[in-house]
Amino acid sequence: MKMLSCKDCVAWDCKTMEGDSKDDEKKYGKCRLKPPLRVGNHFETAWPITHRYDWCLECIPKQLVKEASVFLFMLICKLSISGCILT
Repeated sequence: MKMLSCKDCVAWDCKTMEGDSKDDEKKYGKCRLKPPLRVGNHFETAWPITHRYDWCLECIPKQLVKEASVFLFMLICKLSISGCILT
């Protein structure tokens, strides 16, 4: 079984941070799985920044979302063709 990391998660917003090289291994991103965290004593917030190979136990795999989307699209098409969905 493949270990999933932030780069595999649908909630990970990949950005190349300032100072990063073009090297793929240097990419960081913002985890948008949960609400942003409060920063300091001000009313500022920020999303947690994670490395592409960090991981957590709440990862929502991009591949799973893609497969579910295709399945739902096919199901809706089949139901509309059979007359189960009124347009």
